[in-house]
Amino acid sequence: ISDKTSKFLVTITDLGATLLRVVVDDRDGNSGDVTITQDKPEILTQGGAYLGATIGRFANRIKNGIFFLDGKEYKLYTGTNSLHSLHGGNIGFDRKIWNCVSSEISGETAILKFAYTSPDGEENYPGELCVFATYFVEANKVSWEFTATTNSTTIINLTNHTYWNLDGLEEQVIDNQAIQINADMYGLIDENHLPTTG
Repeated sequence: ISDKTSKFLVTITDLGATLLRVVVDDRDGNSGDVTITQDKPEILTQGGAYLGATIGRFANRIKNGIFFLDGKEYKLYTGTNSLHSLHGGNIGFDRKIWNCVSSEISGETAILKFAYTSPDGEENYPGELCVFATYFVEANKVSWEFTATTNSTTIINLTNHTYWNLDGLEEQVIDNQAIQINADMYGLIDENHLPTTG
């Protein structure tokens, strides 16, 4: 998706409903990609760093790959090098082909909507889950939202896993960048990168 006036460019693929590229002009008018990503599908499917992908069913880690729901224990894939389940399991949403169910222009905004249906029991999660990842692109702005429905009680924690370098990819460090997130709450993690409570 591109805006000819601003030269703003956003590239999205159906593999993992992944945000591949965001090219934007800096304050001096120089265009550059500000997303750290992979360009080749084989790299995306080999389980890199989830760069730009939609993560699910459950983003982040689940301790020991076990959760309890409605009195039942669910054991998830933990891999060979981890005690914990990470980003949805062995083959998470980042490695699924999503269907592009709509693309439209609404005023100054391009809207691209992807859908994926995760069957009951996929990666040992309960319930069929119908997920939508919708990207909104306008001049110098990209945003997204996730929605999902299920036919059974389940757990879900979706996210987009884009890494950013606002100085462009030519700069290797981000030490001089600052970001502000307007949030009412945020989660903490422990030394194993597991969410904490309290």
